[in-house]
This record gives sequence, C-alpha cells and structure tokens, in this order.
Amino acid sequence: MNTYPSAYEKNIIIKSKDLKGNIFVIKCGGSLLSNKIYLDQIIKEISQMYHLGIKIILIHGGGNEINDISKKFHISPKFLNGQRITDKETMEIVQLSLHGKTNRNIISCFNKYNVNSVGMSGQDSNTIEANIRDEKLGYVGNITHVNLNLIEHLLNGNYLPVISSLATDKQGNTYNINADIMAAEIALATSADKFLILSDIDGIYDDFSNKNSLYNEISLNQIKKGVDDNKFTNGMLPKLEACSLIINKKKMNCQIINGKIKNNILESLIFNKSIGTKII
Repeated sequence: MNTYPSAYEKNIIIKSKDLKGNIFVIKCGGSLLSNKIYLDQIIKEISQMYHLGIKIILIHGGGNEINDISKKFHISPKFLNGQRITDKETMEIVQLSLHGKTNRNIISCFNKYNVNSVGMSGQDSNTIEANIRDEKLGYVGNITHVNLNLIEHLLNGNYLPVISSLATDKQGNTYNINADIMAAEIALATSADKFLILSDIDGIYDDFSNKNSLYNEISLNQIKKGVDDNKFTNGMLPKLEACSLIINKKKMNCQIINGKIKNNILESLIFNKSIGTKII
C-alpha cells in the first residue's frame, strides 16, 4: 500500500506550517455525527490538522440522537425558536445521548487516527457554568462563565478536547446548552484564531428554496435584518447568534460550512478558501 503523502497532503503540510500552535474551535452538529460516513470524514480532516500541530477544540451537539432516544421512550421532542425544551425527563435523555453515546463515538473515531482526544462535557471541572436561560425552555442554560483550566491543561498536553454541550450551576443543576453558543463562548475565552460551524447545508441562504441565494459573506446588519424579516429561522438562529456574539467581541475568522462535503474543513481552515458563509 502506498503510504507516501499525496500532492494535496503535501500542500496541507506546507500551508499549515505558519498555523502550528493556532487554536481552532470547531462546532459540529448532531445530524453529521450520527452518520458514520460523515463522522469518519470529519474526524479524519480534524486529525490531519491535529498531527500538524494545530490545537483543536471540538464542541458537539447531538440533536438526532436525542430525538431517536426520546422516541424509544415515547417522548416527543419539543422546540421553541430552534431551542430544545428540556424538562427533567428530557434532561436525562440529553445526558445519555450527548455524553453517553455521541461523545464516545467521536472519541472512538479519533482513536482510529491516533489522536490523543479526551471526551468531556461543560460540567467537568466546572468548565461551563450556567443558569436557566428561559423558564419556557426548562433546563436550558445561559452561560455565565467559562473556566479554561481544564481546556488549557489538555491543549498544553497535546490533547484534543471533545466537549459535549452540557453545563452546571453552583447548586449542581445540569443544563442543556446550545452547542453553537457554547462553541462561540469557548472560542472567545480561548482567543481562538478561527471559529468554524459545521452544518448539513452549505451556509446561510437569503431564500433557502433558492440555492443561488447563498451568502458568501454576511454582515451583522444583514443578519439582524434577516432575523427581523423571518428569513432565518429554527436551527439557523443559534448559529447566527453564536457568530454574531464572536464578531461583536472579536474580529475572528468565523464561517459556517457544509460538513458533509469532503475536504471542506481543510479548504476553509488551512487554505482559507471562500466556502459556505463567512460572517464579517
């Protein structure tokens, strides 16, 4: 078997030399992670960057798995503006799905590519502290503090943190956190160099029914107008909120791309290609 790097892999090595030590925060949605083909493809690309000395933090949700397990227990998922309504019963399912299954699957895949990954949630070492976001949403948290001690310890030890979107408060309550928002808060706290959201669509559309209306770039003013005009709804809202949070506080490279397309992650983060939608 040919073990020599391809021309594309050689180009990755060359392009990534100046990126060694950079911090990239990547958020991946549950719809991608529940598909074994997409999961392997995504983890392989992230692993390539890890082995070239780039520090990666991966934050994940688990929407599809949560829905599947809920159905097994005959619980119908409920949403409000793209946010899952989480009562006590649902919270148990969220924990089982996010950290008991999805997180473990990701770690197993990283093991395949010889990556020193560590699975954790925002609960570990009080990494993500939260309080209740909205009574209507139940145990859905609003992040109040990001404690970097554990994350920095892992990065400094050449470990790749894989973080499920759970948090805790001072009283020991557990909260479901939107993974997009958690990823944005971690990116800001770590002063990351790049922030990437992996979606199952190409990016942000002015009109989703018109595939030619994809925004290559979108400003905060355009985002606000689109939200006000109800152009952007459901699951896209927290993604836009996360990106707006980052751009408002730090001029960080911030993109939403299709994680289903091979090499999109590398093209975006290593080669700075104009893929998906960049928030400016």
